[in-house]
Amino acid sequence: MSDVNLGIIGSSHIVLEHIKAFKAQGVNISCIAASKNSRTALNLSKEINNCKYYESSELLIKGNDYDALLIAPAIEPTSNILKLALVNNENVPILVEKPVSLNGGEIKNFIKNENILVGYNRRFYKSVNLLKDKIHKDKSYFVNVINPETIFSTNNTLSKEYIYALRSNTVHIIDLLRYLFSDLEINFMSNKNEHQGKNIIISNDKVNINFTLLWNSPMNTSIDVFYNQSRYELKPIEKFTFYDEMEIIEPNEDVHIRRYIPKPKDEHFINPGEFKPGFYDQAKAFKDFVLTNKIDNKFAKIEDAFFAQKLANEMSESYE
Repeated sequence: MSDVNLGIIGSSHIVLEHIKAFKAQGVNISCIAASKNSRTALNLSKEINNCKYYESSELLIKGNDYDALLIAPAIEPTSNILKLALVNNENVPILVEKPVSLNGGEIKNFIKNENILVGYNRRFYKSVNLLKDKIHKDKSYFVNVINPETIFSTNNTLSKEYIYALRSNTVHIIDLLRYLFSDLEINFMSNKNEHQGKNIIISNDKVNINFTLLWNSPMNTSIDVFYNQSRYELKPIEKFTFYDEMEIIEPNEDVHIRRYIPKPKDEHFINPGEFKPGFYDQAKAFKDFVLTNKIDNKFAKIEDAFFAQKLANEMSESYE
């Protein structure tokens, strides 16, 4: 018998990934609900052993058939569902899906609730933590970030699409940068040609980040960290590469110029297997939190979600 009973609010594809990871950790999915009278949630309950279906999130919360909650509906109702859960039991352990809210002010309302953890799962990537292990607080770094976002819109709704993309998706990379480099602030933001992208300078006293936001560009998201003669790269975020020299390739019959190619010294690429990257370790860390009340230092807290969204809100102001 499982020692943790998890109640789930939400029924999207991301919830399916959570269920897979939690079941692998021996967590019992005791009950599920989504939007009112959700047939998707009902069907999911039938696929899970001894999982009770509730017709609404409010009924599930009041039913108390759980030791902890996963709150992962659409973004818009998330903060209201969090409020209901805390009114019912202010100490219940909660894993809430990122970004919690598109409004930093709404997230700030929960900062005192240390029982809420946020599902910024990239913090659990092996590649990310290999990079984090290379970063020392007493050293200074230069960082280059490329962050492409995809927009599907007409001209009438373009500004709303920019804002939504920044606050719902770019915020994931912002949180990752805060995880790697601690607190950050925006020093400069170019709004020229902002319908193609933005150039943003973000920093603290030890790191300068050149953050390039691109709309609909055929690029991978990447984070490049430079220190002296070393370069550490996440490109894509699932792949960590360490460079410390250039390979020189002399001209030949096919290529008539000398080429200087960065030479990898160490490479690691995530092979997630059956789990969405980060989810298996995140599920384990949340289960441990429920059982021991100890928080894995990889986890994002509500305070982290607030400051990440605060920066995303600042980046999106020119589109309002």
